[in-house]
Amino acid sequence: MKLYIAALFSISLVVLFMPSCIDPTEIGSELLDQDLIDVGFTDTITIVSTTIKGDSVRTHQYLTYLDGYLLGDYKDPFFGRSTASFYGQVGMIRTASGVTVLRPEFDGMVLDSAVLVMGLDSNYFYGNVSYDHPFVVRVSQLADAFDPIDEQFSNAIFQTVPDGVGLPGETIFEIFPRFDTISVDDYSAGVRDTVSFPHIRLKLPNQFGQKFLDADSLVYVSDSSFVDFFPGFSIEPISENDGLLALDLLVSGSDAVAGLYLYYSPVGGGDPAQYRFPFNSYRMRAATLKNDHFASPVGDYINNPDRDSLVFMQGMEGLYTKLELPFVTDNKGLIVNKAELELTIAELPGFNYDVYAPVERIIVSTLDDDGNLGVISDVSFASDLDASYGGTIVKGTDGHPDSYKINISSHMQDMIDGVEPPVIYLTTYRRALNLGQVAIYGGSHEQYPIKINLHFTKQ
Repeated sequence: MKLYIAALFSISLVVLFMPSCIDPTEIGSELLDQDLIDVGFTDTITIVSTTIKGDSVRTHQYLTYLDGYLLGDYKDPFFGRSTASFYGQVGMIRTASGVTVLRPEFDGMVLDSAVLVMGLDSNYFYGNVSYDHPFVVRVSQLADAFDPIDEQFSNAIFQTVPDGVGLPGETIFEIFPRFDTISVDDYSAGVRDTVSFPHIRLKLPNQFGQKFLDADSLVYVSDSSFVDFFPGFSIEPISENDGLLALDLLVSGSDAVAGLYLYYSPVGGGDPAQYRFPFNSYRMRAATLKNDHFASPVGDYINNPDRDSLVFMQGMEGLYTKLELPFVTDNKGLIVNKAELELTIAELPGFNYDVYAPVERIIVSTLDDDGNLGVISDVSFASDLDASYGGTIVKGTDGHPDSYKINISSHMQDMIDGVEPPVIYLTTYRRALNLGQVAIYGGSHEQYPIKINLHFTKQ
């Protein structure tokens, strides 16, 4: 023990009286040279930005449905006119398994009324939708029985049958964007009851409803034979409003109440009954979405490389922003630690983002070999978009405007390595049911250009 203490004391003296001119960082420096790394940052990568017209978007896929279906005719002073219409089939009631169809029993019955029932979803309303200003729509009958297996896109053309539902004066309705609970008589359990839920009710002509009761029993053998008999509804706007509504078809769970309701009674008198032909995932439900930028201020920026100080995005078919990075492969050899795309929302005179909300979330995509958009890997592999991807609005501080910040680290590495082409596209999230519109300062803007904040390692 004495020898150990003496040795420790000797080492301490050596360290204590070591000449101060020796730089401790030089000790073993020859062991570190090969491990030195160069960590850096840049936000000056060249970006060329352009506003381009969007493409059609899928609005129907078998056994799925959108959360809402836009409806209305809205003219924006900057973005031009946007119109949305709904087209959908109703079918027969099915059991919980979805396999067995519960056919109606109309023999010996006479119609009391026919009502089209739907809900509204304010989550997807856009613009200045006032509870006191109705949306005027026309309800028609589809001319063709579409196969629900077939996908439908927003640029589809649906023909209608004149007077298929009723005369023009009988098929024009006012929809008030309200959520008042309405109480109605319900006979679904075989006895009279009262149910209350927020919905809209469009009373259709009785002669339209009566033809369902008069139809041959073969019409109700299957959903397919029924749709051949009645191909479906068209609901189109005929008034111009300051925004868009969103229909909720209420197809799931306890809210599965939307559809065509027939109320009827025995011819000789007796207890009334009802049958609902629901909107369901076995039938086609689609929307047409149109954006017309003719003679609008935004139109001057579309496909115009000389107007690079501003770019625009818009939902529905709308507008994309195209970003080109012509020199990104000059950075080969860099390891991307983090790449964050930063987009600053343009504050322009007359823009009222409080009423006409900007894009809720921006999605970054590329084009595949067939020219179709596909999200980048940072989106597809994100288990939580909010946590790992972003793309939503970040509030500005210290007088700076709001912005979007988007993690594109994985895709940035692929562009640097030449694995992916140096072009990306910015679109609105879930654009089939969102009309969000936003102006972004472009790649050539002096104060707030589009930029990529790139943190990298170079060995």
